Amino acid sequence: MRKLCNHPGLVLQPKHPKYNEITTRLKQEGTTIWDMKHAPKLAALAELLSDCGITGGGLGAKSDIEALSAGVVSQHRALIFCQVREMLDRIEKDVLKAKFPDVTYLRLDGSVEAKNRFGIVEKFNADPTIDLLLLTTHVGGLGLNLTGADTVIFVEHDWNPMKDLQAMDRAHRLGQKRVVNVYRLITKDTLEEKIMGYFNIHRYADSIQAADI
Repeated sequence: MRKLCNHPGLVLQPKHPKYNEITTRLKQEGTTIWDMKHAPKLAALAELLSDCGITGGGLGAKSDIEALSAGVVSQHRALIFCQVREMLDRIEKDVLKAKFPDVTYLRLDGSVEAKNRFGIVEKFNADPTIDLLLLTTHVGGLGLNLTGADTVIFVEHDWNPMKDLQAMDRAHRLGQKRVVNVYRLITKDTLEEKIMGYFNIHRYADSIQAADI
């Protein structure tokens, strides 16, 4: 059910009982399950990246001096969190490579050996030509310092609020000099919306209780 909230293609696999029926119908309509219009979260992510000025063609496309003098440096650098690697794959293919080919990014998930993770983090923090860092929440919550980013985007949620908070804190570490904005992409009228709404209500109630104490 979590995968369905992210992208129907993650659920409609060849072994699914409705696979042939739905793929045939989509083919008749001149589309496929992987088209962006069937994945509102990916469309929302593309719009959010544009709104944040993360569209590529900045430092990654020119020398540092040329880019700085032209004033085309991306205003923001972002961490994009998902739960499963399959969703990171879709973001890479359907959003970054298809819509933002000039955006530069690194990726950090469970497939990266532990001994190599710190090097990726150091490179992202030190190199302003890298616009994005794609991570799984599990890996991103392991005490990493990701202050090179000032924007955090949760495309997929852990449904355990503490793990999401741990991942979010990676950009709030000591040394962060900018305001950090956090965005959550939530599919409307789904179980995900109900669960995230429940967490937010209880988190707010806890803060009120703590204030009263």
